[in-house]
Amino acid sequence: MKKYCFPVLSVLILLGAAACNKQADVDATEPEEAPEPGKTLVWEVSVPASKGGDAATKALAFDSGNMKVLTSFETTDKVYVYNKTRASLDALCLSPDTDGASVNLQGSLQGEYAVGDVLELRYCPYSPFGGGIFDYEEQTGTFETLRDFGVATVSVTAVDEVNRKLTLENAHFTNPYSIFRFTFVDAETSAPIPIQFLWIKTVMGNLVFKDSPDGTREYYGEMADGKIPREVFRSNSTDPVWLSLCYEAPSVSPETDWMAFAILDDVNKIVYDMSKMTDGKITNGKFYTPTIAMVPLPKPEVTLTGSASPVEPTQISTGLYKLFSDNYYYYENPGLDITISGDGDQCRFRWKDSALEPEGATVRFSGTSYGMPQGFTTTQTAFIEHLHRGPLTLVVDGQTRILGAAEHPAILVDKMYGEVVFKGNGTLILDHVTNSIGTQGIMTADGAGTPSVGVPLNVHAASGYSLSVSGVDNGDGTGTWTYVVAANSGTSIPGIPTFPNAGDPFNS
Repeated sequence: MKKYCFPVLSVLILLGAAACNKQADVDATEPEEAPEPGKTLVWEVSVPASKGGDAATKALAFDSGNMKVLTSFETTDKVYVYNKTRASLDALCLSPDTDGASVNLQGSLQGEYAVGDVLELRYCPYSPFGGGIFDYEEQTGTFETLRDFGVATVSVTAVDEVNRKLTLENAHFTNPYSIFRFTFVDAETSAPIPIQFLWIKTVMGNLVFKDSPDGTREYYGEMADGKIPREVFRSNSTDPVWLSLCYEAPSVSPETDWMAFAILDDVNKIVYDMSKMTDGKITNGKFYTPTIAMVPLPKPEVTLTGSASPVEPTQISTGLYKLFSDNYYYYENPGLDITISGDGDQCRFRWKDSALEPEGATVRFSGTSYGMPQGFTTTQTAFIEHLHRGPLTLVVDGQTRILGAAEHPAILVDKMYGEVVFKGNGTLILDHVTNSIGTQGIMTADGAGTPSVGVPLNVHAASGYSLSVSGVDNGDGTGTWTYVVAANSGTSIPGIPTFPNAGDPFNS
């Protein structure tokens, strides 16, 4: 999430902080003298207030024995006052007179008040955007960086114009957010996941980014191209993730909302993914301790054919937030001769002409994954983009299936060459790829990867091999094409040769 700097608000923050110093008590026995010209009158306020139910030595404390979070005040805290009746935020603020869960909020106010005015007291020890604004950013997932905010609604019960005192109802603060202690584990091994990045988003509801006193809110995901999720950087930690999340359930059918999670594990270069229904059970002001079993998204085993050296993705993204590309596992210029084994989810292999001098590239499919046919998905882009001079050679053994999307071919080759050569003994299935452009799941493209409609292709078997292609229209804008390649058996088998007479070597 980008941070924005507002110089004017920064000045207001400094002025508000300075104004929050406690004011001297006004003599209750004498009426206040007329103010000096230009001087603003202030009101003295003392409000009994409570926050939480347990005393603590800091604003938030974790009681691990009872698995609950304790909340309390500190004398350095600030409580801003928003007059809802007059839609006005006071320039001054109140502070607790002592540490603890039950305190008196004391200080001076300088706005206009009358009996019956409804005030919202906004406990806001951290407010970089200005007085009383709740900002849920800059949480790193540790307990120490949890945001802590509170709201109490009270009415003005008395106004003493003579002694400049306001009397307010007692205040009890509630939290406008929930605290989550997420534990993320691998669904296959149950081991804690070392998290490099974590993304969380809701599909129908909202997660609040900024909450202002006047009721306006900004949300994670307010982007033209969809919801950008809540992001946390963890630096490969396996510790539980602590987050203060202000959740807004959808107004219709809240039980149908769900949270989606994605994790980038940069240690093993694996993307994890999971979604969970909220079931309408998330209520702000609670402490939740979910354990989320994350599914590792399959990443293929890619090696340089000659040396068997592993080839790792050059960039990794997640399904929630595309960091660099439109795929989880993106390989750029992975080598001129590579072997792909196993399975892969949202993979993309791209050769760019500027980085490779020799012509052509060879991709070998092993055709098996745990004894079964191997498969790959690529619903965002083509699976192979050979935007490089020379032919693309595909060595197909066993059975490989590439599942694509209606908007994309499975394979792109440079339009200046447009040649795909098949070798091996196996089957390559291009499934659910575009049926309206390209030829049987393969298409030419320019150097930027933009498909070139109408440019001819040269798809054929290498010398010594045969290739048959069959296909079907799926009826939804996509087609499925099957490429079967086999080594030629030859036309004849030579017999046992005769031995010509060479005479007698011992008597010659």
